[in-house]
Amino acid sequence: YWKENASESALELEPTPAYNASLASDAALLPLATHLRTIFSNHNVNPPTIQVTHAQTVALLHIWATQRGLNSNGSDGVGGFELTLLLAFLVQTKRIGARTAPHSAF
Repeated sequence: YWKENASESALELEPTPAYNASLASDAALLPLATHLRTIFSNHNVNPPTIQVTHAQTVALLHIWATQRGLNSNGSDGVGGFELTLLLAFLVQTKRIGARTAPHSAF
């Protein structure tokens, strides 16, 4: 993620766009994780059951994406985090209910 500055005689490293993007991505993870926890625990039913259901739904979404060649291999594609964000959006907009069975999400 670093490149050498060829104009300096001493070894000096400059940040690259990939490094800067990596830092920005890492900085956004904690607020996103907090937001996801709020969405998935914001129900008046048994939270452990809901968390298991959402985890199973994300697992099925991951299988679905893999079968269609959409999974992340390197930097391209859709990974588990993106699928979790998609599920959070669907739960938040009430397109998928808190008690929806994983196979019913499709």
